[in-house]
Amino acid sequence: MFTSNLTIVRQSGMDLTVQTLETTETHLLIRLRSEARIPSRHGAGTTLAVSDERFTLTDGHGTALMTAHSNSLSDGPFGGILYLAFPSDGQFDLGTPLTLKSENAEVTFQL
Repeated sequence: MFTSNLTIVRQSGMDLTVQTLETTETHLLIRLRSEARIPSRHGAGTTLAVSDERFTLTDGHGTALMTAHSNSLSDGPFGGILYLAFPSDGQFDLGTPLTLKSENAEVTFQL
């Protein structure tokens, strides 16, 4: 297991902060934070806008991974945090710039 802070190279779209990347034997795990909110589907209150996004993680060679799992915390002291899990088979190059992209956000970062 490896956990790393990262350096943002370029960012556009929705306001979010990629905080950490962690590796396990089977997944790359990313924690990000965003305060952007949208009306909830149930009509009462709001939800994290970023939790409705479908993310792709791409390395500098073009290897792309789709989100396998996600979990968001919308309220309380941990509100605004979204956890993303991407399946990894060891072919993904963490030594290159990595791009996390959705329809409304794009962040390129390096470990």
